[in-house]
Amino acid sequence: METKSLQESASRDVEVAECSEVMPRVFVYGIGNPGRQDDGLGPLLAERLEGWVESEGLSDIKVDANYQLMAEDAHTVSEHDLVIFADASKEDIPSYAVSRVEASSHIGFSTHSMTAESVVGLTSELYGTPPPVYMIHIKGYEWDYAAEMTEQALENLNQVEQFLREWLKNPVEIQTPITV
Repeated sequence: METKSLQESASRDVEVAECSEVMPRVFVYGIGNPGRQDDGLGPLLAERLEGWVESEGLSDIKVDANYQLMAEDAHTVSEHDLVIFADASKEDIPSYAVSRVEASSHIGFSTHSMTAESVVGLTSELYGTPPPVYMIHIKGYEWDYAAEMTEQALENLNQVEQFLREWLKNPVEIQTPITV
């Protein structure tokens, strides 16, 4: 797996005085509805990571969650050096997949939600070159109105959480797609 340091990106608007290493500002954003079974995988991942980030003292990592992406998320994306969205997926993937999100040339949105590509496109339009943005698709199985997630989806979530903890210890650009 080829990697590229984000140190240059991390220091683009941060003055560094006699510091040999700058940690990139990372944003992890869980997307989904916890009241729709496996659709809550993104927010649950964010909840788990938030506790881990705090306990590890990783102050350059911000974690949040919401039901969907919205136009105002473009500003948040612009404030970071690496952005990772995580959402439940109905796609035909084994456990999870990681892909790079490219800016959409057509920025479409409603008051309800936006695609990740549209958020990155809006970031580009409003703030200039966006940081690297990735989407983690977590395989889900049931989508009914209930809070309980399936055991299989929770197993997938555990795998994603382990992957992210390792990645966040050394946040670099990665080659995608990754399917596990």
